[in-house]
Amino acid sequence: MDNPSYDYNTSFEKIKRLVDFDNKKNLKILDVACGDGRISQALIKMSHQVHGVDGDPRAVEAANQVGLNCKESNIEEVIPFEDDFFDLVLALDILEHLNNPKDFLVRVKSKLKVDGQIIISIPNHFDLRNRLRILLGKGIIHWAHRNFSNAKSWMYPHIRFYRQKELIELLSSVGLHVSRVQYNFMAGGLIPARLTPSFLRKSLLKLWPNLLSGKFVFNVSQNKNSKTEKIYLSKTPFNF
Repeated sequence: MDNPSYDYNTSFEKIKRLVDFDNKKNLKILDVACGDGRISQALIKMSHQVHGVDGDPRAVEAANQVGLNCKESNIEEVIPFEDDFFDLVLALDILEHLNNPKDFLVRVKSKLKVDGQIIISIPNHFDLRNRLRILLGKGIIHWAHRNFSNAKSWMYPHIRFYRQKELIELLSSVGLHVSRVQYNFMAGGLIPARLTPSFLRKSLLKLWPNLLSGKFVFNVSQNKNSKTEKIYLSKTPFNF
């Protein structure tokens, strides 16, 4: 995890099913902990107004170079944009790093318009592959991170380990409600994709999303009456 901007591959492919970016024009979007802006570049090309915030000055410089209006700030303390301004906030692979995730969500919520949305993603530390590793005494570090230089128990940057139910409870406690949730069949899992047809992987995922999804991606809003739509992907999407 030596890259100052991104620690692993998180792509636009993983969020594009959660919001109709094509038909919603000129959205005001905030990318929190935006890194070098690699996800937001696709949104800028679609003529959305994208702002960013990150605590790493190298990442802020890189993000500004690709077209974000990016500011440097510690997101656990200040998100330096006006309230009630954004249609959409991206909070991707952030909550597992924070000391005070509830305060962070309250802060992010204040930046949204009344009908605004937040896309939140978290890795599933309790999928089948990681559960077996924990059972064998190999620790809680997510399997996708073990090749990085700080994948050691005393250095690992993930300090919160959410089950899906617990994250939903956290969101509800600050007045946020899930309208869509996306599950993806775990990449590099114990059940090889090349040996199983897509319909089988999707069927298994519907039965055991907490066991077989490598990541949870949520679309949340302040609309408490929204019915949760569930999206199941037979494999983890990536940009190629």
